[in-house]
Amino acid sequence: MVDAAVLKVLGDAPIGSFLDIGTGTGCMLELLGPRAKDGLGIDFSSDMLNVARANLERAKLVNCQVRHGDMYGLSADGRQFDLVTIHQVLHYADQPGVVIAEASRVLKPGGSLVIIDFAPHSEETLRIDHAHRRLGFKDDEVSDWCVAAGLEPQAPVSLAGEPLTVKIWLSQKAAGAGS
Repeated sequence: MVDAAVLKVLGDAPIGSFLDIGTGTGCMLELLGPRAKDGLGIDFSSDMLNVARANLERAKLVNCQVRHGDMYGLSADGRQFDLVTIHQVLHYADQPGVVIAEASRVLKPGGSLVIIDFAPHSEETLRIDHAHRRLGFKDDEVSDWCVAAGLEPQAPVSLAGEPLTVKIWLSQKAAGAGS
């Protein structure tokens, strides 16, 4: 359901250069990699990078790679990527606005940022058992972070579920925007 919604939000156009922040198992690379000129997944966990590498090899996505990286300080040069995704990662961030600003910094003018995460919820077990820093996000706070990062937010997509609702927030970097 989430994968189909992400594909619908992005449309059918080829992707170009693609960055997945907090790639984990590489699921966004597997989903979008076939449409991308090249894909890069970064993650802080060596264990997750090993899983992602195996998944990319199994999927024969030779145009995609993963490497160690920090979502708060991306080693990529500015204005490099046509698409950046942050899939189920922002709820781990102490400073989500900084992560979004870093994503914006590496986006090319006209590029897109797609954030997939939870709407506000009260599932404290996720904080206790899985180290979630935040129990979801309100549309206006995500929108405010995107605007502060120089992005133009679009209407979010809501995928209602029990007990968690997943949201997809799409933002664009203005075609004439600097880094």
